[in-house]
Amino acid sequence: MNRLNLYMLFFLFLSNFVKAQSINAFAVYNTKLAEDNFSFKASLYFDSNHSTYISKQNNNPVWKIKRESYEGSYLDIVSDEVYTDTVGHLVLKTVNTPILTVRDFCDKNEPFIYDDSVEIDWKIKSETKMIADLKCTRATASFRGRRYEAWFAPEIPVPYGPWKFNGLPGLIVKLKDKKEEVVIDLFSIDLSYPGKELIQIDDTAKNKISFRQFRDCLDREWERSDKEIKATFAQLQAEHPSLEIELEAPKKRIATELEFD
Repeated sequence: MNRLNLYMLFFLFLSNFVKAQSINAFAVYNTKLAEDNFSFKASLYFDSNHSTYISKQNNNPVWKIKRESYEGSYLDIVSDEVYTDTVGHLVLKTVNTPILTVRDFCDKNEPFIYDDSVEIDWKIKSETKMIADLKCTRATASFRGRRYEAWFAPEIPVPYGPWKFNGLPGLIVKLKDKKEEVVIDLFSIDLSYPGKELIQIDDTAKNKISFRQFRDCLDREWERSDKEIKATFAQLQAEHPSLEIELEAPKKRIATELEFD
């Protein structure tokens, strides 16, 4: 059976499923994106027609995460600062459209809204395995510069998944890229969740920008932060010349999405 017929059958099945049963579900994922030095829990609320992915909510405009570890006599400190707020980072999807509405941050106290057209060319494989009591099927795809493996659950026939990952004939429950810089696993799921009102995003003229503009903003912010960190380390080294300091800084902004059409 070719892929076109497979997807036609899937959407026919999904349409019949929606008529027969209304889904209100809530899933929690353990999530690690490439740009983060830490894992976090993120939530996916979905029904038969919409999904809302929520992550990195915090009461402070700058969520500071710090991890310390010793390698012999050396102290290794890894820290992150995430710009966010009580609403958090959002990805909203509606069935039968490739357009995602994304709420994300480039700077403190400055959430931006952008639309992102996402169509992932999944290759569905024959392998199956049980994950969280769900029979899952393997799929692979290349998406924006990374090669991914995903496992989805056909028994939950919705085309949703964590973050921007979607488009399979079943809920995505596990995903990682080839380098394992992006790793997402289902932590829990409630298929009888009483429902959550769909979040409405305020996309006023001030904070609605293009995806290209948002990426440019992230690049500028990374360059500013990189210069600031290097200046701080240079000053510290000048003040303490006997102190052995090693700064491991990337040469460019680390990102989950590496290439764009």
